Formats: sequence, C-alpha cells, structure tokens
Amino acid sequence: MKCEWVQQNVVLYVYDELPDDARHELEQHVSRCVSCMAELSAIKGFRADMAQPAVQEPSPNFLTASRMKAAGSARVGGTGRLVVAADL
Repeated sequence: MKCEWVQQNVVLYVYDELPDDARHELEQHVSRCVSCMAELSAIKGFRADMAQPAVQEPSPNFLTASRMKAAGSARVGGTGRLVVAADL
C-alpha cells in the first residue's frame, strides 16, 4: 500500500466508510508509516473540532438575569411606544 492511497482514503476511514479489507490495510500501513499516522491524527482532530458546537447555549441564570435587566431598563412612553433606556 502506498502513502498516496492512504491520503486519498483517510477521510473515508475516519468516517467509517471504507470496506473492512481496505480499513485493515490502511490500519496496517498507518502503524508503520509516521507521515500517514500524522495525517490520520490531523483528520481525526479536525473531525473532533468540527463536532463541537460552534456556540454555547447561555445558562438559564444568564437568560433570567438578562431578561430582568432588559425589563428594568424599558418602560412605555407617553405615545404608548416602548422606550428603552438607550432611547432616552
């Protein structure tokens, strides 16, 4: 097996889309080839990074505090229009 074949198929390996025989061959090659092992490690790391949520959900306490602060800084003006402290 050549490194070029491994580099072309390493993504399929990481996503479990290689047939068993090809998977076994790739694993055998990677166990002996430092550069292909590094490629596999980089692809696995990338996949793990992409699996992380891009934005964390705010905690319930943060949402409650934000709503209370927003409610405290808003009032209804004489025109019946909601006036926020920043509009004053």
